[in-house]
Amino acid sequence: MWAAFAHGDSHAQPGVSSAGAELGAANSALTDGEYKKAADIAGAMIGRSLSLSDLAEAYRVYGLALFFLERRTESEAALLEYLKLDADGNFDPTLVPPEAIVFFENVRARHAADLRALRPKPKRKRYRFVNLLPPIGQFQNGDLGKGWAIAITGTLLIATNATTLLVYRDWCDSDDGTCDGGETGGTDRTSAAKIIRRVNLASAFALVGLYTYGVIDGYVGYGRESKELARPRTSPTRPTMSVGVIPSGDAVYFSLAGTF
Repeated sequence: MWAAFAHGDSHAQPGVSSAGAELGAANSALTDGEYKKAADIAGAMIGRSLSLSDLAEAYRVYGLALFFLERRTESEAALLEYLKLDADGNFDPTLVPPEAIVFFENVRARHAADLRALRPKPKRKRYRFVNLLPPIGQFQNGDLGKGWAIAITGTLLIATNATTLLVYRDWCDSDDGTCDGGETGGTDRTSAAKIIRRVNLASAFALVGLYTYGVIDGYVGYGRESKELARPRTSPTRPTMSVGVIPSGDAVYFSLAGTF
């Protein structure tokens, strides 16, 4: 008879938790082919407060017992919960029948996108001080639209400020304050110089405001991105295929499953 993973005797041993003893009893029932008993014990444990490892094992035993009871829809749901807790979980082909392993791998393949979304995301290096250098902070936080808007606006303001400053200095004498057009001479450009000066000051103030906004937005985006990275994101379903090779005595079973 095929057996599931055995975790020990059904009787509690010294130092064994209550959950551990119940899981041992459920596994023993599964091993002995008492699938309804195994399902009853493991199913009753699922609604309780358990450690993640015990909960994963309860779902595994429950899912396998339901499979052998021909309750495939419920079995798939239980095995999916098991995979959510242990995405790399596998069944030992020397202990579990090939048909149960094929069913289990089909569950994994059908829900591959959802399971992949639950995996911890690789951490990328992020630096808080970079937010003092807009638009680099926006690019780091993934706010590409804001980053390019700040970069383009800042470039235009710097160009405006530098150009108006050069024109003003060329037109006006810093000693007596007269504005006659510099080397061209003869033309009083006092009124025009005042406008140029105002544009120069306005662009400088705008640059300060843009920088201040960029720094504040950078730190706000940094905090938001940190929260986003800390929680799982859903992933769009994409075609997935799984191919398995399961040895069984003198025979070899092949499984092919996928979502399209």
